[in-house]
Amino acid sequence: MRSMFRSVLPIFMLITIPICAHSLDIYVSVRGNDDWSGSNAYRVANSNMGPFATVGRALQEVSAFRKANPHYNRPIAIIIEAGTFALKHSIVITPDECGGRTSPLIIKAQMHAHPILTGGVVISHWQVGANGWWQTKTSPGFNFQELWANGIRRSRPRLPARGWFTVQHSLNPTPANSKVGYDQFQYKQGQVPASFQNQQDVEVLCVHIWAMARNRIRKIDPLTRTITFTGPTCSLAGWANYNAGDRYAFSNVKESLRNPGQWYLDRPSSTLTYIPVQNERPETTQVIVPRLSCLLRVEGDGEQNRFVKNVIIQGLTFADTAYLTPPLGHDFPQADADLGAAIEMTSARHVALQDCRVEHTGTWAVQLGEGCRYDLVQNCLGYDLGSGGIKIGETVERVGKLNAGHDTIRNCVFDACGRIHPAATGVWIGRSSHNVVDHNTIADLYYTGISVGWTWGYAPSQANHNLIANNVIERVGQGVLSDMGGIYLLGVAPGTVLRHNLLHDITSATYGGWGIYFDEGTSNVIAENNVVYNTQSGGLHQHYGANNLVTNNIFAFARSMQIRRSLAENHLSFTFEHNIVYFNEGDLLGGNWSGDNFKMDHNLYWNSSLRPVTFAGLTLAQWQGRGQDVHSKIARPLFVNPGLHDFRLRDQSPAFALGIKRIPMHGWGSSLYSSELQKKLNEPETFPLDLRK
Repeated sequence: MRSMFRSVLPIFMLITIPICAHSLDIYVSVRGNDDWSGSNAYRVANSNMGPFATVGRALQEVSAFRKANPHYNRPIAIIIEAGTFALKHSIVITPDECGGRTSPLIIKAQMHAHPILTGGVVISHWQVGANGWWQTKTSPGFNFQELWANGIRRSRPRLPARGWFTVQHSLNPTPANSKVGYDQFQYKQGQVPASFQNQQDVEVLCVHIWAMARNRIRKIDPLTRTITFTGPTCSLAGWANYNAGDRYAFSNVKESLRNPGQWYLDRPSSTLTYIPVQNERPETTQVIVPRLSCLLRVEGDGEQNRFVKNVIIQGLTFADTAYLTPPLGHDFPQADADLGAAIEMTSARHVALQDCRVEHTGTWAVQLGEGCRYDLVQNCLGYDLGSGGIKIGETVERVGKLNAGHDTIRNCVFDACGRIHPAATGVWIGRSSHNVVDHNTIADLYYTGISVGWTWGYAPSQANHNLIANNVIERVGQGVLSDMGGIYLLGVAPGTVLRHNLLHDITSATYGGWGIYFDEGTSNVIAENNVVYNTQSGGLHQHYGANNLVTNNIFAFARSMQIRRSLAENHLSFTFEHNIVYFNEGDLLGGNWSGDNFKMDHNLYWNSSLRPVTFAGLTLAQWQGRGQDVHSKIARPLFVNPGLHDFRLRDQSPAFALGIKRIPMHGWGSSLYSSELQKKLNEPETFPLDLRK
């Protein structure tokens, strides 16, 4: 997969500061030596003048140079040649390596090179058994939960082999966790064996509607058919319980190892077994397992006013990071926002990550955490991610300089997310404001595309004035989780705008596959010029909120209902005007349309099945008698070709008489997401077996 990315991703130059002849260039090479000077791309014969072997050593040189030359005002560049650099520990950038605006630190690939910084190790010395399975010994104590063969994520064996088991009955927590969360349930007869081989390494994947826990087994009681876990869920709320009918499966089950592409690490014997797929041979197949969870840390200390500033990271690939399920398991209420990333930044200002790739991770690709402001992630690809693409901000409240915000994510691709933690999102914005998420493509994930906010209800929120514009969000949910949206929002968010996004093919496991989802307390948000189609539960859902404006959007081809409102409140919920709603199945309106604290007008509605269009059981005339949609029409919008999702309006469309304006059917998504890249990202299939329905 890596060589493919090199051929299809162009290099874009963003920073215009020249690296002139008087700048300091430090070189890193796979043929280098950390005892050399770092001053040359190639070694000068019979001298120590040559490249370093590691980026860490180059950063030490930068730090020493900054200390000796505090007034140096030209760029310093660490130039990395082509090759794969196996990291033994995370690269760390601190304020000591940073200069002023005219003296940025630039860490970049050599011209036309595509260096890979990997947190993995190559597995070799395979022995092929009579059954064709490969085996090798690993270092004692070395544990890992991911494996890639020729760049393709392979699966650990599971029970059942496909699909899911379902819970028989929920149970109260054990006394030790009675005030924390749930830690046991009753299973159905015949689903769970009395014990497993290496039971301490078996994980139980348990779906909580919009999240999934990864549990470890404490004990199995076959008499009462009770399975008890080593740790509790994150809450005592009903959704966090193991309710009757909830799905679960066992992962890393040695007894289930039987299918090509599966692997198993027998930790007691340090034996790794891999079942090759067709045409794989030990001598030509590169097998990689991870040993590092984070590859790059940008570490400032905002409390001490020590920020990492003016850093450019360009043209690098970060790959192969680890996730290990903790002894007490992992369970988080939403979006798996507690997990780390391959690239983690704290107290970083004016740091640019551009033209980079992050692939094959155990958790998130990039985290812009505490105190990160005015940072930029541009022209980057995140692919095959254990969690999600990018996190901005945190779940905890920060004040002043420690609060993240004013960051930009532009022209990036996040594809194949949630491969270990399916609740992760393409982009997640927590308690953070004034961010821009623009012209990105987010595809192939199991929960929400973009999530904004971390305050439920009408309490003061630190997520406001965020712009979500010109993005493509597609293939969301895929029947794995529920209660999701292409774009999902929470809390009071003045100044937040969703503009000209294309959202389509959003499918939940049960309920809640919406396009735009205004969840608890979403208020003062504008959604305009968006196109939403092929959703399971509706193009728009407002759970509850205040004073939202939904204008000049197209909502098409939702299956169960087109627009949903869940709660009636004593204030204006939303204004819905100048929109087109086009459908051929399901109802126009679903949920709760009692009261009059919403405003709908100047909209165009059409059911292409030619069934009558009704409004919560009312005819248009009756609906208008309630003061709603007084100027709206039921008529064909005259799209160019709605069957092929061409929603351009013909000149004769009745939409124009209602004040509806044309939405440009172009300018969405990342320029990196060419048809060639899309084809290659989807071949071969990378949907992990342990998440299929």
